[in-house]
Formats: sequence, structure tokens, C-alpha cells
Amino acid sequence: MILSAYTVETSSNGFAPCWWPATSMKNAIALAKSLSEQFRDDKRYPNSFWVIGSQDKPACKFFRGERYEANQPI
Repeated sequence: MILSAYTVETSSNGFAPCWWPATSMKNAIALAKSLSEQFRDDKRYPNSFWVIGSQDKPACKFFRGERYEANQPI
């Protein structure tokens, strides 16, 4: 079992929602940015990559390498 205080989450086409654990907010932000750039043109990942903080509260999101605040529309 992996315990983490921070996660990166997204919903995808064709399979279950995905999440990746991170050990710090800084690592979660770097991971979300990297994943959003890596899957920029992949139609299986059409949605934002959300950074979820230690209180299960969205901190920010990334879409195609660009950072947005949690409440900011894309």
C-alpha cells in the first residue's frame, strides 16, 4: 500500500481514473506538469491533471503544460 499526502489525478477515456502519488507539493506540481506535457496529444487523456493537496483539496491543475488555478477555467 502506498501512502502519500499529495496526488496527481485525471480522468481518461476508455479506462478508470488515474492517480499518481507524490511525496511533496513541489513533486506533485512537477509531476502534473510533466504528465500534462507528455500526454499533450494523447486522446486518452483529454482532461486536466489535478494536483491534490494533503487535505484532499485541489491545489492547481495543468492542461497541455500550462498551469491553472483550481477554480480557473481552461
